[in-house]
Amino acid sequence: MKSLKPLVSTDGNRYHPVFKTYWSESYFNAKINDKKMERILDFYDYLLSNEGKRLVNYGIENVDYKLDGAKIVPIDPKTVIGEKYPSTLVFNTLATWETLYPVDDANDQSWMNKDLQKDAIDYMKFIKSNTKVPSFSPELTLVSTPAKDKFSVINSDLLIKIMVGTDDVEKMFTKEVEAYKGKGLDKVIQEVNEKSQQMGIK
Repeated sequence: MKSLKPLVSTDGNRYHPVFKTYWSESYFNAKINDKKMERILDFYDYLLSNEGKRLVNYGIENVDYKLDGAKIVPIDPKTVIGEKYPSTLVFNTLATWETLYPVDDANDQSWMNKDLQKDAIDYMKFIKSNTKVPSFSPELTLVSTPAKDKFSVINSDLLIKIMVGTDDVEKMFTKEVEAYKGKGLDKVIQEVNEKSQQMGIK
């Protein structure tokens, strides 16, 4: 399976998608004493450090990998860090949305399929060189209006329907848009536009 690169828009440009702000959250018992809380936060700081990130992704320095300048070189390419140190599968995403398979061509991702890694790296390079962020207003992402609060678009369902469908793609997409209009999409757009004007956003 390949990833389709962003197509040329009607205005002649290529755009890459922009999603709402990412988030992360942790919950702590209100009864935790200050000393324990301080140790927890120290641990979070470590996981966010370069050393901590290398630990959860590559294991222990000079045991599982060596540093060659900025390049990380696994000592035993057959070692799967998540299997050798199961806790890294938890710590990997505890303090940040770190990834098990970074698409960084500066390092040897020994456990990753080389073809997939190359495709991912080439895709990101294409995105950075050939596309731009469309004009949008983050302030409107979570704006509340009566119709919008009751409305939702299930992107995954829409995508799957079109991918497995047999009709003309534009015809299928138009049909789905009309279905959402029947559920109140036009009212949502109207309310958000009105809210936008009230906020001074054009």
